[in-house]
Amino acid sequence: HEHIAVVNSLHNLGNCLHAIGELEESVSCLEEALKLTSMILGDDCEEVADSYHCLAVVYQTQTDFDKAASLYESALKIRRDKFGSNHLTVASTLLNLGVVLQAQGKVETALTFLKEAMVTRAKMSNYDSDTTVAMECIGKIYRDQGDFEKSLNSFHKCLRQGGNRVLREIGMVHELRGEQSKAKECYTQAIYTVEQYLGIHSAHDAASEKEENISDEMQPQLEENIENILREKGENYNELQFADTVAYYGSLLGKVGRDSEAMACFDYALRIFEEKLASNHLSIGDALHEKGIVLMAQGNFDEALEA
Repeated sequence: HEHIAVVNSLHNLGNCLHAIGELEESVSCLEEALKLTSMILGDDCEEVADSYHCLAVVYQTQTDFDKAASLYESALKIRRDKFGSNHLTVASTLLNLGVVLQAQGKVETALTFLKEAMVTRAKMSNYDSDTTVAMECIGKIYRDQGDFEKSLNSFHKCLRQGGNRVLREIGMVHELRGEQSKAKECYTQAIYTVEQYLGIHSAHDAASEKEENISDEMQPQLEENIENILREKGENYNELQFADTVAYYGSLLGKVGRDSEAMACFDYALRIFEEKLASNHLSIGDALHEKGIVLMAQGNFDEALEA
C-alpha cells in the first residue's frame, strides 16, 4: 500500500508539473511512476495505461510526436483490452493519437482515429472539450485537402458545441474561397470572444468607441497598452496556456490589420515559449510564422524572412 501511495504521488506530481510547464521534471516523475507501477501491478493493468497516456501527453506538448504516438498506442491497447471500445478513456486516447498523427502528416490514419473517438463519445452522449478538439482537427484536415464544404461542416459542429476558437479556422476557409467579407466577420467575432475571455479593453476599442481614426502616431500607444494589459492579465493564468491564447489573439489581430497590437502579442507569447519550451517547439514556430506574415504585410521583408 505504501508503494502504491508513492506511485500515486509521483503520478499526480508529474501531471501538476506538466500543467505549470515544467516538462522535463514532469517526464521524470511520470517515467518513475510507470516503472514502479509495472513492477507492482504488472505491465497490462489500467494504471500502467494511465501512465502511458499521461507521459504521452507531455511528449506531445514537447512535440516529440514519435514517442507520444508510441505511448498512446501502448495505452490504447491496454484500455481496449480492459474496457472494450465504448469507454471514455479509450476515446480520450484515440483522440490524442489522432491529433499526434495529424501533426506527423499521417492524415488518413488520423481521420480514422478522430472519427472513432467522436463516435465513441456520441454513443455515450458525452460531448466535451475532447469532442470539439476532434471536430476542429477533422475540419483542419479537410481544409488542407481542399474539401471546404466538409471542413466548414466540421468547424460549425465544433462551434455549436462551444468551440469558439474555430472562428479563426472558419475565417481562413472563407479567405481561401475568396469570401473576404465573411472571413473578416469571423476574425472580428473571434477577437471579441478572446477579449471577453481575457477581460481586455484595448486602446483600439476606446478609439473606436469615440469614432476616432487610428493614426500612425497612435500605434506605439496601442502596442504599449496591449503589453501592459497582457502583463496584468497573465498573472491570473497558467503561463503556457495564456501564451498560447495570446499568440492566437495576435494572429487574429494581424488578420484585421491591427499590426502593432499583433506584434506585441507575438513578442509576449514568444518570450514565454522560449523560456519554457525547446527551441524547435511547434508553438514557437507557429508564433514566428504568424509574426512573419504581419511583418510581410507591413513591408518589412527582411524581418519577415528572419522570423
